[in-house]
Amino acid sequence: MTTPALDPTTLASEYGFTAAFLNANPELKKLFSSAVNGQWTADKFTAELQNTKWYKGTSADERKWLVEVSTDPATAKQDLAQATTHAKQLMASIGATLTTDQLGALSYALAAKGWTDDQAKYYGGQFAKLANGKMSGDAETQYSNGLQYAYSMGVTMSDSWYQSQVDKIEKGTSTYADLQAGITAQAKSQYSQYSKQIDSGMTMQDIASPYMTQMANILEVNPQTLSLFDPTIKSALNYKDPTTGDPGSQPLWQFENTLRQDPRWLQTQNAQDSVMATAHKVLTDFGMTT
Repeated sequence: MTTPALDPTTLASEYGFTAAFLNANPELKKLFSSAVNGQWTADKFTAELQNTKWYKGTSADERKWLVEVSTDPATAKQDLAQATTHAKQLMASIGATLTTDQLGALSYALAAKGWTDDQAKYYGGQFAKLANGKMSGDAETQYSNGLQYAYSMGVTMSDSWYQSQVDKIEKGTSTYADLQAGITAQAKSQYSQYSKQIDSGMTMQDIASPYMTQMANILEVNPQTLSLFDPTIKSALNYKDPTTGDPGSQPLWQFENTLRQDPRWLQTQNAQDSVMATAHKVLTDFGMTT
């Protein structure tokens, strides 16, 4: 028993098509005409339809959407509007700025191709751009956290490096932990003598804390103004034993003596007190004080 041939109305309705939809696509229009003129069976039409470039190049979701555009344009328009609103919200959340065309492409993918939020974020992640030292949305959070961690580790990463890392995070192919690991690796390379401490969870800020405390006290400076990038602090951290040449931290007592040889120390109150105390002792030793 053979499958009955299809007339034009049956052929179109069988697949949810309309004549307008089929005629709007040259490839499908030609196929439709051949099917009607040749009185193809449903099986033959299905086989030929699935072999078209249109069918192979569109997903089931998109094919359904394209038919809806033709058969129920009002609903399709509403779906696209909702997808556009959702796309804007998603992009704002990750800090991606899209052009009108890019937003349109994303909205279409959400409405017609059935993209998930993760797919949308992967697409939009490439547009979370660093400009004038700023980003926005979640991208700004990741970037800001990265900058703060790098500061605590005493290293400087390039804008292009941050851009690459944040792109991956917002696309969902990486995490903040991966960004942090890159900074940690740079710190261990720059301060290899402290690798064990860094691996144990310490930051270079932790390691340098005793030096910063003493520097603030002896030179009478605001501790908030001191950082790992201060030449005096960096020198103490990159100290090498004069006898063995081995790298390590400068002994704290030696660091304190170094600070008292700094011209800035002479301007401090504790330097003046020290001079007065020395003078008083000298006078006392000569019996010149009461």
